[in-house]
Amino acid sequence: MSKRITLDQFDRTIAGIYESALDPTRWDITLGEMINHNAPPLWDVAFMVWETIAPPSGRFVGAFGVNDFAREGYLQYFAGRNPWSEHCHALPVGTLVHSDEVLSRDEFCQSPLYQGFLSGWGIDTALIGVIDRSGRERLGLVVPGPGASMPELLAEALRRYLPHLQRANRISRKLGEVNLRAANAEAALEHSPGATMVLGPNLEVQYANRNAEAFLGEGHGSLQDGRLRFHERTAQAALTALAKGENGTPSAAFALEAEGRTPYRVLAMRIEAPIAETLSGPVEGGTVLLVATAHAGGVRADLIDRYVEWFGFTPTEARLAAMLAQGDSLEDFANARRVSVNAGRFLLKGVFAKTGVSKQAQLVAFLRDAPDGWVAPRLAAE
Repeated sequence: MSKRITLDQFDRTIAGIYESALDPTRWDITLGEMINHNAPPLWDVAFMVWETIAPPSGRFVGAFGVNDFAREGYLQYFAGRNPWSEHCHALPVGTLVHSDEVLSRDEFCQSPLYQGFLSGWGIDTALIGVIDRSGRERLGLVVPGPGASMPELLAEALRRYLPHLQRANRISRKLGEVNLRAANAEAALEHSPGATMVLGPNLEVQYANRNAEAFLGEGHGSLQDGRLRFHERTAQAALTALAKGENGTPSAAFALEAEGRTPYRVLAMRIEAPIAETLSGPVEGGTVLLVATAHAGGVRADLIDRYVEWFGFTPTEARLAAMLAQGDSLEDFANARRVSVNAGRFLLKGVFAKTGVSKQAQLVAFLRDAPDGWVAPRLAAE
């Protein structure tokens, strides 16, 4: 006969439930505490399992009194395909029932779960709680035992624990989502110094850096119910197809240009969605990484050609020099060319060496004063 749980024991078990939400490896211990404090003799098994009926499948969250071999056997042969699972699958979340309430014991004893798995221990009943649902999956708490009598005190305790198990499930999922956002943010910062967003399959914005706020402020697009939407139809169609994997390519590049707005060049790439394991199951992160950079424009191709000829610049050095001459910054060049600022500084050293100046202000003054009609040195020599 079980004893009524003390307030101190109840508090310790509740604390264990919320600690397990933070550290899922503790669920075996927490389920053990629930059984040890509340169950009568021979009711010494408890497990939490996600199950699907169609197709039948399952995965354990935690278990007490069930060894690894028995867990694997249950998942392979009985998860989602036994009378307890089938009869309790449609019960509302938060419900706790005794198995006799949903099917007769005679019916259960004819099942493969009883005859090939539980009969050796005389287990023919169970207390079953529905903790949560996610799509076709149901998260259940199952405490099986011999059916000589109804374990009233255990049932009373489990009804008190069930709301806390539900909250722990929500906490675990929220923590997983927070970790994903942090991972997405870190990945985005590593990929580009420009406007960066991580988007889900429906273009929902999962992460946006500060540059992205300025990008949206330009008026090329907006957020509708948290989803990115470009005003230009062609750009929107390309992004939607990429997010859904419909265009068969891993990336899409397009320009956003409208009168009175800063032009942007956009590169969107499908990425391998990160997965966070939570009590509710895996949570998927973003599927598209979008990088938008302001397009400086205005750098004439003929001017770049002249700089190459006059000073012996490489084409990239000539573009850098031309952008600086028209008032752009080193950061503007880095964003436009999708390189680091340090890479821009390295190129600038080459520009300094070939023009004989040592400071950026001197370079700008030198190039601005250069007449368009300069003749290349080699031509003058001839």
